[in-house]
Amino acid sequence: MISPFSAIPSWEGYEYQGHIALFVVLRKIRDLILYNNDIALNNFILEIEGAEDFSIKNGYRYLTLHQVKSGAIDLDKGDKFSFIISLLQYEAEHGYFHILPSKQLPNDFIQSTSDWIDSLQSDLDKEIKSKDGINEEDYSKYIILEKILPISTKGSKYSIIKYVCELEKYDVCEENVRKAVEHIKSELSIYSEKLKDTGKLIKDDKLMSKFDESFNNDLEIKKSSYVIIKEILNIKKPEWNLLIDDAYLEFLYGQVLLALKNKISQDYIEKTHINKVCHVEFETIFNILMEDFHTNSNSIKYQYFLLWKNILESYDKFPTKNKNVCQCESCSDCANNFKCNLYRQMDTISIIKDNQIHNFLYKLMLKEPKVGKPNNLPDDNLINRLFTNLLKEIELLSFEGNNLIQAQKNGLFFRLTLNSSGESYELQEQLDKEINNSLEDKLLIFENDVLITDQLNEESFMYNGIKTMVFGENEYKELESITTDSIEKIKKNYNKPKVLRLIDRKKAKEELSQ
Repeated sequence: MISPFSAIPSWEGYEYQGHIALFVVLRKIRDLILYNNDIALNNFILEIEGAEDFSIKNGYRYLTLHQVKSGAIDLDKGDKFSFIISLLQYEAEHGYFHILPSKQLPNDFIQSTSDWIDSLQSDLDKEIKSKDGINEEDYSKYIILEKILPISTKGSKYSIIKYVCELEKYDVCEENVRKAVEHIKSELSIYSEKLKDTGKLIKDDKLMSKFDESFNNDLEIKKSSYVIIKEILNIKKPEWNLLIDDAYLEFLYGQVLLALKNKISQDYIEKTHINKVCHVEFETIFNILMEDFHTNSNSIKYQYFLLWKNILESYDKFPTKNKNVCQCESCSDCANNFKCNLYRQMDTISIIKDNQIHNFLYKLMLKEPKVGKPNNLPDDNLINRLFTNLLKEIELLSFEGNNLIQAQKNGLFFRLTLNSSGESYELQEQLDKEINNSLEDKLLIFENDVLITDQLNEESFMYNGIKTMVFGENEYKELESITTDSIEKIKKNYNKPKVLRLIDRKKAKEELSQ
């Protein structure tokens, strides 16, 4: 009766709701395995949108419906009716609202639903007519065929009629609408009885309630999820206990969340019907938790995570570590309304999409981490002096859509790196080995003129010599998908080898701050 409403596009960007759904799933997985019921994991499913914001199902049977409100609780009678009717329609065991700790739910859901049913029954008794020959001010006296539209207020008579017509594959005509109305009235009568016990309306908590754990923000949800993941690992993999630290739990949670987002994106793209419902099996999430990342905790994936974490932590610590540069205790305390360049750039960098983080870090390091060699990563001091300090002090440096931190001056492109080579031949060997393998870093070859390193200064650092860099048909093909301000400059210099200039951080400050 109540049409499932898909909001997957908004769900993708609605982090709070995503974290809540994952927390509920993790808690359910823990409870299942706590009672040695691992086999049941095969049957449990997280449904995104569909019956509600998200739902927990056992096979085809709905167990719980969940609605998430991250701000004010602004519910009218129609909202309350829709939630309660969904519980009855899908025969769910219970419904939950996830709201902020300081908020309280109204206690009139059942009463509002009963009133709404009475109002609908009265509306559905009205004569069905076309709007032709009827004054607009008299529309409320009838069921107007032309008002049965795909987009109507949820829970209204028109939205319900439209949904039933679609469900029964009815064309919207007077005869079919009459059939739909009779079906709806019969079903409403059944639901009305289910709201009563010995003739009196049941209490709200018989069907729905506020969820027993609530959170103020994403960080609180994630921290609680880390604790549950730790409990799951302690039950299933106690031998890992000494190897699991906070960083690993954060990494593992990120892997699960990324898999969830990818599944949602995939389902949204592949499903062409209106109700784009996404299903994620509990077993999929459980298998990621059980993956033996800790044995190979120095995998490329994990090292990228550690570097990303170190960059974010370097930024968080910046004000307190650099009192000579910044007098504030934290960036949020900054009195400068426009904030500094570091604040502005990190405001953008810190929300890079998950699937872009590796690409950004790869371009920043000019190489991939090496498996099993965590010492190969830039250390905290290098990140602090070559990344956070330079972004603070050089206004021209900015994060660009091509996943680079760049500056443009006098027609030249300066690119920030986290390179700590002591000799230019080390960088040459690194680029020869790494960059030729990348399909996503052609800008290093085609665009950048100056690389900012930690300590190297080289006026004419030739990348891979004339053999690779003479511009020909193959090189032009590589440029077809690249659009930048420097393409015309490249064409003018089509027959020249690529010569880069290397400058250290001190020289970068001099050249880009003048």
